[in-house]
Amino acid sequence: MKLLITAIFLAVIAPVFGDEKLFQKKGCSGCHHDTIDRVKDGLGPSIAQIKKAYNGKKNELILFLKGQNEPRLYPDHYFMMKPQLDILKGEKEKVFGTLADYLLR
Repeated sequence: MKLLITAIFLAVIAPVFGDEKLFQKKGCSGCHHDTIDRVKDGLGPSIAQIKKAYNGKKNELILFLKGQNEPRLYPDHYFMMKPQLDILKGEKEKVFGTLADYLLR
């Protein structure tokens, strides 16, 4: 039974924590939060808004994170996101996929 619980944790729960750690490590959590829309404060849209805007379109979100697609939310605030996207340039494909998975969860 313990083995089954451990397997479920590793397969389902642990990846979410790993994705969240990467989200924080890359500095994303400084501007984007679960449900708080902070655009009025000069920060980014909530994760819930991002999820709704991309509606499961992971590849489009990845292209945006790579700086190869236009923003779907608050294009007038894009200048604040551009330096962060520049920092992500050169990352491995897995990083973009992991970030997108976290945002679309």
